[in-house]
Amino acid sequence: SPRAAGLGGAFVAVADDVYSLAYNPAGLGRLYVPEASAMYHSGFDDSSLNYLAGATPLPLLGFAGLAKPGVAFSLMMADAGSFQNNLIANDGSVFSKDFDAQKDLVLTAGYGEKVYSDEVNLEGFKAAIDQYLGLNVKYVRSTMLEDDSPPSTLAFDAGWLLAERNLGLSLGASISNYGGGLKYGTETTPLPAILRLGAAWERPTVMDQSVLLAAESDFYTN
Repeated sequence: SPRAAGLGGAFVAVADDVYSLAYNPAGLGRLYVPEASAMYHSGFDDSSLNYLAGATPLPLLGFAGLAKPGVAFSLMMADAGSFQNNLIANDGSVFSKDFDAQKDLVLTAGYGEKVYSDEVNLEGFKAAIDQYLGLNVKYVRSTMLEDDSPPSTLAFDAGWLLAERNLGLSLGASISNYGGGLKYGTETTPLPAILRLGAAWERPTVMDQSVLLAAESDFYTN
């Protein structure tokens, strides 16, 4: 997300667009219009990273009956490029073959909705509080050296977001890549599970502009 990058990655408490799928799926409950995102990144040699995502609010109320929930889907494909393997025979002749070094695929489906909305009296101050919950399901596949049976696994993301409308404060928390690992041969590599905790404050300034401050800590549990 270019917006999240501009915030130094502190997006777990800000999430309110199609990129909520990657940072905090609870933010999908704050979608008002359909959104789409696409990226193509070319790296060194012939490596590349491709990303395609779409999100939209549903035309019906969620399980809590408070607002329309949001759903999103994304596809990410990474290609580490190829390398040439040269085999020298006994007679000195060389046989060459090109191999794909590594190709990864991550398919994600997410859902988020508002689960609480009310005014709370805090010693004379009426706080207008909204809470959101979200969940992602991921399919992860990694192919190394053109393996005929590449390892794959399922993983889950979960997120929570609290927003106070009067003060413009929000709190967010999410856990990403919770699940199994990828088994290459006899060794299983765990997915990089990430716990994100953050807070944000946003207030209008002049015309349609606003100022947004955000802070976040990421903890890599794997």
